[in-house]
Amino acid sequence: RYYEDDGVSGKIPIKKRKALSRLLEDAPRHEFDTIIFIRLDRWFRNVANYYEAQKTLDKYGILWTATNEDYSLLTANGRLMVNIRLSVASAESDATSERIKIVNQRKVQTGRPLSGAQPIGFKIETEYNDAGAVVSKRVVKDEKMAPLVSDFIDAFLKFGSIRKAMTLTNEKYGKYIVYQTYSKLLSNPLLYGSYRGNDSYVKGDAYMDKATFEKIQGMKRTNVKSTRTRQVYLFSGLITCPVCGWRMAGIHSPIRGRRKNDYYNYRCGRFYMKGDCVSKMHVNEKALETKLLKELDGYVKERIEVLSVSENDGSGDIEAQVKALEAKKQRLTDVYIEGHIDKKDYDKKYREIINKIDALKDRPTKQRNLKKLEDLLKSDWRTVYESLDRTHKQGFWKQLIKNIQIDRETREITRIIFV
Repeated sequence: RYYEDDGVSGKIPIKKRKALSRLLEDAPRHEFDTIIFIRLDRWFRNVANYYEAQKTLDKYGILWTATNEDYSLLTANGRLMVNIRLSVASAESDATSERIKIVNQRKVQTGRPLSGAQPIGFKIETEYNDAGAVVSKRVVKDEKMAPLVSDFIDAFLKFGSIRKAMTLTNEKYGKYIVYQTYSKLLSNPLLYGSYRGNDSYVKGDAYMDKATFEKIQGMKRTNVKSTRTRQVYLFSGLITCPVCGWRMAGIHSPIRGRRKNDYYNYRCGRFYMKGDCVSKMHVNEKALETKLLKELDGYVKERIEVLSVSENDGSGDIEAQVKALEAKKQRLTDVYIEGHIDKKDYDKKYREIINKIDALKDRPTKQRNLKKLEDLLKSDWRTVYESLDRTHKQGFWKQLIKNIQIDRETREITRIIFV
Protein backbone atom coordinates (compact mmCIF):
# COMPACT_ATOMS: atom_id res chain seq x y z
CA ARG A 1 0.00 0.00 0.00
CA TYR A 2 1.33 3.47 -0.96
CA TYR A 3 0.61 6.84 0.67
CA GLU A 4 2.00 9.83 -1.23
CA ASP A 5 1.66 13.53 -0.40
CA ASP A 6 3.11 14.74 -3.68
CA GLY A 7 4.46 18.30 -3.51
CA VAL A 8 3.25 18.84 0.07
CA SER A 9 5.61 20.14 2.76
CA GLY A 10 6.34 17.90 5.73
CA LYS A 11 5.94 20.93 7.98
CA ILE A 12 2.28 21.71 7.44
CA PRO A 13 -0.40 20.38 9.85
CA ILE A 14 -1.42 16.72 9.52
CA LYS A 15 -5.01 17.59 8.56
CA LYS A 16 -3.70 19.36 5.45
CA ARG A 17 -1.72 16.29 4.33
CA LYS A 18 -4.40 14.11 2.73
CA ALA A 19 -2.32 10.96 2.27
CA LEU A 20 -0.92 11.12 5.81
CA SER A 21 -4.40 11.66 7.23
CA ARG A 22 -5.61 8.60 5.31
CA LEU A 23 -2.66 6.58 6.64
CA LEU A 24 -3.52 7.46 10.24
CA GLU A 25 -7.17 6.59 9.59
CA ASP A 26 -6.09 3.14 8.29
CA ALA A 27 -3.84 2.50 11.31
CA PRO A 28 -6.63 1.31 13.69
CA ARG A 29 -7.66 -1.28 11.07
CA HIS A 30 -4.07 -2.67 11.03
CA GLU A 31 -3.86 -2.50 7.24
CA PHE A 32 -0.04 -2.30 7.68
CA ASP A 33 2.45 -2.95 10.46
CA THR A 34 5.48 -0.92 9.27
CA ILE A 35 5.84 2.44 7.52
CA ILE A 36 8.82 2.82 5.18
CA PHE A 37 10.20 6.13 3.87
CA ILE A 38 13.58 7.30 2.55
CA ARG A 39 14.59 9.91 5.13
CA LEU A 40 13.05 11.32 8.31
CA ASP A 41 12.56 14.76 6.75
CA ARG A 42 10.39 13.07 4.09
CA TRP A 43 8.16 11.88 6.93
CA PHE A 44 8.00 15.06 9.03
CA ARG A 45 9.71 18.44 9.35
CA ASN A 46 7.93 19.47 12.53
CA VAL A 47 8.53 18.00 15.99
CA ALA A 48 4.98 18.60 17.29
CA ASN A 49 3.35 17.05 14.20
CA TYR A 50 5.69 14.06 14.43
CA TYR A 51 4.70 13.27 18.01
CA GLU A 52 1.02 13.77 17.21
CA ALA A 53 1.26 11.05 14.55
CA GLN A 54 3.61 8.88 16.65
CA LYS A 55 1.02 8.76 19.44
CA THR A 56 -1.42 7.06 17.05
CA LEU A 57 1.23 4.67 15.71
CA ASP A 58 2.35 3.65 19.22
CA LYS A 59 -1.26 3.00 20.21
CA TYR A 60 -1.66 0.39 17.46
CA GLY A 61 1.87 -1.00 17.55
CA ILE A 62 2.94 0.31 14.14
CA LEU A 63 6.67 0.83 13.47
CA TRP A 64 8.48 3.02 10.95
CA THR A 65 11.90 2.88 9.31
CA ALA A 66 14.00 5.18 7.09
CA THR A 67 15.86 3.31 4.32
CA ASN A 68 18.69 5.87 4.00
CA GLU A 69 19.08 6.65 7.74
CA ASP A 70 19.37 4.67 10.95
CA TYR A 71 17.19 5.53 13.95
CA SER A 72 16.14 3.69 17.08
CA LEU A 73 13.20 4.66 19.24
CA LEU A 74 14.04 2.05 21.88
CA THR A 75 16.75 4.15 23.61
CA ALA A 76 16.89 7.69 24.99
CA ASN A 77 19.81 8.55 22.68
CA GLY A 78 17.87 7.26 19.69
CA ARG A 79 14.83 9.41 20.51
CA LEU A 80 17.16 12.40 21.06
CA MET A 81 18.65 11.90 17.59
CA VAL A 82 15.17 11.87 16.09
CA ASN A 83 14.34 15.16 17.87
CA ILE A 84 17.60 16.74 16.72
CA ARG A 85 17.09 15.64 13.11
CA LEU A 86 13.50 16.91 13.08
CA SER A 87 14.61 20.25 14.57
CA VAL A 88 17.34 20.60 11.92
CA ALA A 89 14.83 19.73 9.18
CA SER A 90 12.39 22.31 10.57
CA ALA A 91 15.12 24.98 10.70
CA GLU A 92 16.14 24.20 7.11
CA SER A 93 12.51 24.51 6.03
CA ASP A 94 12.18 27.86 7.83
CA ALA A 95 15.38 29.19 6.22
CA THR A 96 14.23 28.10 2.76
CA SER A 97 10.82 29.68 3.35
CA GLU A 98 12.42 32.97 4.41
CA ARG A 99 14.68 33.04 1.34
CA ILE A 100 11.69 32.40 -0.94
CA LYS A 101 9.70 35.17 0.75
CA ILE A 102 12.58 37.64 0.33
CA VAL A 103 12.99 36.70 -3.34
CA ASN A 104 9.24 37.00 -3.97
CA GLN A 105 9.08 40.32 -2.13
CA ARG A 106 11.89 41.66 -4.32
CA LYS A 107 10.08 40.41 -7.44
CA VAL A 108 6.87 42.19 -6.41
CA GLN A 109 8.75 45.43 -5.69
CA THR A 110 10.29 45.39 -9.18
CA GLY A 111 7.04 44.36 -10.87
CA ARG A 112 8.08 40.85 -11.85
CA PRO A 113 5.32 38.21 -11.84
CA LEU A 114 5.44 35.41 -9.27
CA SER A 115 3.45 32.98 -11.39
CA GLY A 116 2.55 32.35 -14.99
CA ALA A 117 -1.16 32.12 -14.15
CA GLN A 118 -2.92 35.48 -14.22
CA PRO A 119 -6.54 36.56 -13.61
CA ILE A 120 -8.90 37.10 -16.51
CA GLY A 121 -8.01 40.33 -18.32
CA PHE A 122 -4.25 40.10 -17.61
CA LYS A 123 -1.27 38.35 -19.15
CA ILE A 124 2.53 38.24 -18.84
CA GLU A 125 4.50 40.26 -21.39
CA THR A 126 8.04 38.98 -22.01
CA GLU A 127 10.81 41.16 -23.46
CA TYR A 128 13.81 39.60 -25.23
CA ASN A 129 17.19 40.99 -26.23
CA ASP A 130 18.80 40.56 -29.67
CA ALA A 131 20.27 37.21 -28.61
CA GLY A 132 16.83 35.88 -27.73
CA ALA A 133 17.41 35.87 -23.98
CA VAL A 134 14.67 37.02 -21.63
CA VAL A 135 15.26 40.59 -20.43
CA SER A 136 12.14 41.13 -18.33
CA LYS A 137 8.64 39.89 -17.60
CA ARG A 138 5.76 42.14 -16.58
CA VAL A 139 2.04 41.76 -15.95
CA VAL A 140 0.01 43.79 -18.47
CA LYS A 141 -3.55 44.03 -19.74
CA ASP A 142 -4.61 41.23 -22.04
CA GLU A 143 -5.69 43.13 -25.16
CA LYS A 144 -7.97 40.30 -26.27
CA MET A 145 -9.90 40.16 -23.00
CA ALA A 146 -9.67 43.84 -21.99
CA PRO A 147 -12.94 44.88 -23.77
CA LEU A 148 -14.84 42.05 -22.02
CA VAL A 149 -13.44 42.94 -18.60
CA SER A 150 -14.14 46.65 -19.10
CA ASP A 151 -17.72 45.97 -20.17
CA PHE A 152 -18.26 43.67 -17.18
CA ILE A 153 -16.96 46.34 -14.78
CA ASP A 154 -19.17 48.99 -16.38
CA ALA A 155 -22.21 46.71 -16.15
CA PHE A 156 -21.55 45.97 -12.47
CA LEU A 157 -21.13 49.68 -11.68
CA LYS A 158 -24.42 50.34 -13.46
CA PHE A 159 -26.58 47.55 -12.02
CA GLY A 160 -24.80 46.63 -8.80
CA SER A 161 -25.30 42.92 -9.56
CA ILE A 162 -22.48 40.49 -10.38
CA ARG A 163 -24.88 37.98 -11.92
CA LYS A 164 -26.60 40.61 -14.06
CA ALA A 165 -23.25 41.96 -15.29
CA MET A 166 -22.03 38.39 -15.90
CA THR A 167 -25.10 37.50 -17.96
CA LEU A 168 -24.90 40.64 -20.11
CA THR A 169 -21.16 40.26 -20.69
CA ASN A 170 -21.25 36.54 -21.52
CA GLU A 171 -24.14 37.06 -23.94
CA LYS A 172 -22.36 39.94 -25.67
CA TYR A 173 -19.07 38.08 -26.16
CA GLY A 174 -20.43 34.54 -26.52
CA LYS A 175 -18.42 33.33 -23.51
CA TYR A 176 -19.18 31.04 -20.60
CA ILE A 177 -17.22 32.60 -17.75
CA VAL A 178 -18.56 31.52 -14.37
CA TYR A 179 -19.80 33.69 -11.51
CA GLN A 180 -16.85 32.91 -9.21
CA THR A 181 -14.33 34.12 -11.81
CA TYR A 182 -16.08 37.48 -12.16
CA SER A 183 -16.57 37.83 -8.40
CA LYS A 184 -12.88 37.19 -7.65
CA LEU A 185 -11.86 39.61 -10.40
CA LEU A 186 -13.80 42.46 -8.78
CA SER A 187 -11.88 41.87 -5.51
CA ASN A 188 -8.46 41.82 -7.17
CA PRO A 189 -6.30 44.97 -6.63
CA LEU A 190 -4.65 44.26 -9.99
CA LEU A 191 -7.62 46.12 -11.45
CA TYR A 192 -6.02 49.39 -10.34
CA GLY A 193 -2.48 48.11 -10.96
CA SER A 194 -1.60 47.05 -7.42
CA TYR A 195 -0.22 43.83 -5.96
CA ARG A 196 1.03 43.30 -2.41
CA GLY A 197 1.54 47.00 -1.79
CA ASN A 198 3.15 47.84 -5.15
CA ASP A 199 0.68 50.19 -6.88
CA SER A 200 2.80 50.14 -10.07
CA TYR A 201 2.89 46.36 -10.37
CA VAL A 202 0.89 46.25 -13.61
CA LYS A 203 2.72 47.77 -16.56
CA GLY A 204 0.72 50.35 -18.50
CA ASP A 205 -2.81 51.60 -17.86
CA ALA A 206 -4.96 49.88 -15.25
CA TYR A 207 -8.68 49.16 -15.62
CA MET A 208 -9.61 51.75 -12.98
CA ASP A 209 -8.25 54.00 -10.24
CA LYS A 210 -8.10 53.07 -6.57
CA ALA A 211 -11.19 55.12 -5.66
CA THR A 212 -13.32 53.20 -8.18
CA PHE A 213 -11.93 49.91 -6.86
CA GLU A 214 -12.89 50.85 -3.29
CA LYS A 215 -16.34 51.88 -4.52
CA ILE A 216 -16.75 48.44 -6.09
CA GLN A 217 -15.80 46.74 -2.81
CA GLY A 218 -18.57 48.70 -1.10
CA MET A 219 -21.02 47.74 -3.85
CA LYS A 220 -20.07 44.07 -3.54
CA ARG A 221 -21.18 44.13 0.09
CA THR A 222 -24.66 45.09 -1.12
CA ASN A 223 -24.53 42.99 -4.28
CA VAL A 224 -28.00 42.54 -5.75
CA LYS A 225 -28.80 38.81 -5.63
CA SER A 226 -30.89 37.20 -8.33
CA THR A 227 -34.25 35.94 -7.09
CA ARG A 228 -35.76 32.60 -8.06
CA THR A 229 -38.68 34.42 -9.68
CA ARG A 230 -36.29 36.78 -11.50
CA GLN A 231 -38.09 39.79 -10.06
CA VAL A 232 -36.27 43.13 -10.16
CA TYR A 233 -36.50 45.19 -6.96
CA LEU A 234 -35.64 48.85 -7.47
CA PHE A 235 -34.11 49.33 -4.02
CA SER A 236 -32.57 45.89 -3.48
CA GLY A 237 -29.73 46.09 -0.96
CA LEU A 238 -30.32 49.80 -0.24
CA ILE A 239 -32.88 49.84 2.61
CA THR A 240 -31.85 48.85 6.14
CA CYS A 241 -34.09 47.76 9.02
CA PRO A 242 -34.46 50.61 11.56
CA VAL A 243 -34.24 48.11 14.45
CA CYS A 244 -31.39 45.70 13.66
CA GLY A 245 -29.69 47.39 10.68
CA TRP A 246 -30.14 44.27 8.50
CA ARG A 247 -30.75 44.82 4.81
CA MET A 248 -34.44 44.61 3.94
CA ALA A 249 -35.33 42.00 1.32
CA GLY A 250 -37.80 42.50 -1.51
CA ILE A 251 -41.03 40.52 -1.74
CA HIS A 252 -43.40 40.40 -4.68
CA SER A 253 -47.20 40.05 -4.50
CA PRO A 254 -48.71 39.58 -7.97
CA ILE A 255 -52.25 40.70 -8.76
CA ARG A 256 -53.95 38.34 -11.21
CA GLY A 257 -54.46 39.94 -14.60
CA ARG A 258 -52.86 43.26 -13.53
CA ARG A 259 -49.12 42.70 -13.88
CA LYS A 260 -48.24 46.42 -13.99
CA ASN A 261 -49.86 46.98 -10.62
CA ASP A 262 -48.12 44.16 -8.80
CA TYR A 263 -47.08 44.99 -5.25
CA TYR A 264 -43.38 45.21 -4.40
CA ASN A 265 -42.47 45.56 -0.73
CA TYR A 266 -39.42 45.25 1.49
CA ARG A 267 -39.18 43.58 4.88
CA CYS A 268 -36.46 42.71 7.39
CA GLY A 269 -34.91 39.41 6.36
CA ARG A 270 -33.58 38.89 9.85
CA PHE A 271 -37.09 38.89 11.33
CA TYR A 272 -38.58 36.52 8.77
CA MET A 273 -35.60 34.19 8.31
CA LYS A 274 -33.88 34.18 11.70
CA GLY A 275 -36.55 35.45 14.06
CA ASP A 276 -34.08 37.54 16.10
CA CYS A 277 -35.46 40.97 15.13
CA VAL A 278 -38.75 42.46 16.36
CA SER A 279 -39.49 44.60 13.31
CA LYS A 280 -42.44 43.45 11.18
CA MET A 281 -42.34 46.67 9.17
CA HIS A 282 -42.99 46.54 5.43
CA VAL A 283 -41.84 49.32 3.11
CA ASN A 284 -43.92 49.77 -0.04
CA GLU A 285 -41.71 50.22 -3.08
CA LYS A 286 -44.12 52.45 -5.02
CA ALA A 287 -44.59 54.81 -2.09
CA LEU A 288 -40.83 55.03 -1.53
CA GLU A 289 -40.14 55.60 -5.22
CA THR A 290 -42.79 58.35 -5.40
CA LYS A 291 -41.31 60.11 -2.38
CA LEU A 292 -37.76 59.90 -3.72
CA LEU A 293 -38.78 61.22 -7.13
CA LYS A 294 -40.53 64.13 -5.43
CA GLU A 295 -37.86 65.02 -2.87
CA LEU A 296 -34.59 63.79 -4.40
CA ASP A 297 -33.54 67.26 -5.55
CA GLY A 298 -33.74 68.48 -1.95
CA TYR A 299 -31.65 65.60 -0.62
CA VAL A 300 -29.09 66.15 -3.40
CA LYS A 301 -28.81 69.88 -2.63
CA GLU A 302 -28.20 69.12 1.05
CA ARG A 303 -25.44 66.70 0.12
CA ILE A 304 -23.87 69.20 -2.28
CA GLU A 305 -23.76 71.81 0.52
CA VAL A 306 -21.97 69.35 2.82
CA LEU A 307 -19.46 68.36 0.15
CA SER A 308 -18.89 72.02 -0.83
CA VAL A 309 -18.10 73.01 2.78
CA SER A 310 -15.71 70.07 3.11
CA GLU A 311 -13.95 71.09 -0.14
CA ASN A 312 -13.52 74.66 1.07
CA ASP A 313 -11.94 73.53 4.32
CA GLY A 314 -8.61 72.80 2.64
CA SER A 315 -6.60 74.36 -0.16
CA GLY A 316 -3.36 73.81 -2.01
CA ASP A 317 -1.70 70.71 -3.31
CA ILE A 318 -3.12 67.57 -1.67
CA GLU A 319 0.06 65.54 -2.17
CA ALA A 320 2.19 68.23 -0.49
CA GLN A 321 -0.21 68.41 2.45
CA VAL A 322 -0.12 64.63 2.87
CA LYS A 323 3.70 64.63 2.83
CA ALA A 324 3.76 67.40 5.45
CA LEU A 325 1.41 65.43 7.68
CA GLU A 326 3.46 62.25 7.22
CA ALA A 327 6.55 64.17 8.33
CA LYS A 328 4.62 65.54 11.31
CA LYS A 329 3.57 62.00 12.22
CA GLN A 330 7.19 60.87 12.14
CA ARG A 331 8.27 63.78 14.36
CA LEU A 332 5.51 62.92 16.80
CA THR A 333 6.73 59.31 16.92
CA ASP A 334 10.31 60.47 17.54
CA VAL A 335 9.15 62.69 20.41
CA TYR A 336 7.23 59.77 21.95
CA ILE A 337 10.22 57.41 21.63
CA GLU A 338 12.43 59.98 23.36
CA GLY A 339 9.94 60.01 26.26
CA HIS A 340 8.82 63.66 25.97
CA ILE A 341 5.09 62.77 25.81
CA ASP A 342 3.10 59.93 27.34
CA LYS A 343 1.29 57.24 25.33
CA LYS A 344 -2.18 58.72 25.86
CA ASP A 345 -1.18 62.08 24.29
CA TYR A 346 0.73 60.29 21.56
CA ASP A 347 -2.25 58.09 20.60
CA LYS A 348 -4.61 61.08 20.53
CA LYS A 349 -2.37 63.26 18.34
CA TYR A 350 -1.44 60.31 16.13
CA ARG A 351 -5.13 59.58 15.43
CA GLU A 352 -5.76 63.25 14.61
CA ILE A 353 -2.97 63.22 12.02
CA ILE A 354 -4.13 59.93 10.50
CA ASN A 355 -7.71 61.27 10.21
CA LYS A 356 -6.44 64.39 8.43
CA ILE A 357 -4.39 62.29 6.00
CA ASP A 358 -7.38 60.04 5.25
CA ALA A 359 -9.59 63.10 4.68
CA LEU A 360 -7.09 64.57 2.21
CA LYS A 361 -6.74 61.30 0.32
CA ASP A 362 -10.53 61.06 0.13
CA ARG A 363 -10.92 64.57 -1.31
CA PRO A 364 -10.56 63.59 -5.02
CA THR A 365 -13.39 61.09 -4.54
CA LYS A 366 -15.54 63.77 -2.90
CA GLN A 367 -14.81 66.11 -5.80
CA ARG A 368 -16.01 63.50 -8.29
CA ASN A 369 -19.13 62.83 -6.20
CA LEU A 370 -19.82 66.58 -5.98
CA LYS A 371 -19.63 67.00 -9.76
CA LYS A 372 -21.83 63.93 -10.28
CA LEU A 373 -24.57 65.36 -8.05
CA GLU A 374 -24.31 68.83 -9.60
CA ASP A 375 -24.66 67.31 -13.08
CA LEU A 376 -27.73 65.38 -11.91
CA LEU A 377 -29.49 68.58 -10.81
CA LYS A 378 -28.74 70.25 -14.13
CA SER A 379 -30.18 67.38 -16.15
CA ASP A 380 -33.79 66.42 -16.89
CA TRP A 381 -33.27 63.22 -14.91
CA ARG A 382 -36.97 62.62 -14.13
CA THR A 383 -37.91 62.37 -17.81
CA VAL A 384 -35.03 60.01 -18.46
CA TYR A 385 -35.95 57.92 -15.39
CA GLU A 386 -39.58 57.46 -16.47
CA SER A 387 -38.41 56.05 -19.81
CA LEU A 388 -36.36 53.29 -18.16
CA ASP A 389 -37.44 49.70 -17.52
CA ARG A 390 -37.23 48.24 -13.99
CA THR A 391 -33.72 46.86 -14.47
CA HIS A 392 -32.30 50.23 -15.53
CA LYS A 393 -34.27 52.05 -12.83
CA GLN A 394 -32.61 49.76 -10.32
CA GLY A 395 -29.23 50.67 -11.84
CA PHE A 396 -30.07 54.38 -11.52
CA TRP A 397 -30.63 54.11 -7.76
CA LYS A 398 -27.62 51.82 -7.21
CA GLN A 399 -25.27 54.30 -8.88
CA LEU A 400 -26.62 57.19 -6.86
CA ILE A 401 -27.57 55.90 -3.38
CA LYS A 402 -25.66 53.71 -0.95
CA ASN A 403 -28.22 53.43 1.84
CA ILE A 404 -31.80 54.52 2.66
CA GLN A 405 -32.87 54.71 6.31
CA ILE A 406 -36.57 54.62 7.20
CA ASP A 407 -38.36 55.60 10.43
CA ARG A 408 -40.04 52.57 12.01
CA GLU A 409 -43.23 54.40 13.04
CA THR A 410 -43.85 56.99 10.31
CA ARG A 411 -42.27 55.10 7.36
CA GLU A 412 -40.65 58.42 6.44
CA ILE A 413 -37.12 58.64 5.04
CA THR A 414 -34.80 59.73 7.85
CA ARG A 415 -31.51 59.67 5.96
CA ILE A 416 -30.07 59.01 2.53
CA ILE A 417 -26.40 58.09 2.19
CA PHE A 418 -25.16 58.82 -1.33
CA VAL A 419 -22.49 56.80 -3.10
